[in-house]
Amino acid sequence: MNNEQWEFIRRGGAPSGAANADAKGGGCKSSNAPPGASSAAAECRQALQIFKSFSTFPKNPYIRIMLNYPVKILVAFAETFSGNVELHEWLLRNGYAELAALSSAIRGSEEAFKWLMMNGYPELAALDAAIDENQRAYDWLNHHKHFFLAVLADACNNKPDAIAWLTKNDLQIFLMIATKIRFFRDNQTFDYHKIHF
Repeated sequence: MNNEQWEFIRRGGAPSGAANADAKGGGCKSSNAPPGASSAAAECRQALQIFKSFSTFPKNPYIRIMLNYPVKILVAFAETFSGNVELHEWLLRNGYAELAALSSAIRGSEEAFKWLMMNGYPELAALDAAIDENQRAYDWLNHHKHFFLAVLADACNNKPDAIAWLTKNDLQIFLMIATKIRFFRDNQTFDYHKIHF
């Protein structure tokens, strides 16, 4: 993480939002898709065209950066990767639909990915794609100053610099989130036809 990124996060910089972004693209999980998932991959590719015209999205005034969520909400989000359906439903119905959608997207739901894009959370859709090691999505996060989300994506991919940075800055909750996402991804076969948001 460079000085510009750290200063932006330290100041609690607000996300750039969905309007007027010069997006290059996100990421589909098509490279890891099981047989029969081609229609879902095609739908995803179609949804990713949205990255090319972010200005068509309404700007969401309620976008929050991950650092601003209460710890108990982040714990609930983390637990969704351990199969806690009740907490997923609680997030969905209690003002944290974007976290429920992010959880579903990371767990393979293209419907949730599209929901994030269409409801003013392109940075969370890009986080999902960056966790899948999509370089364009990772570059988009950095270009639009979502530096913390780029660090979180790196931590989910077990990159030592990101883990060291989170540890040094006493962000244990995000280490837990990254660990749970990594464990889920390492032990899961995605079925695009059964996962719904």
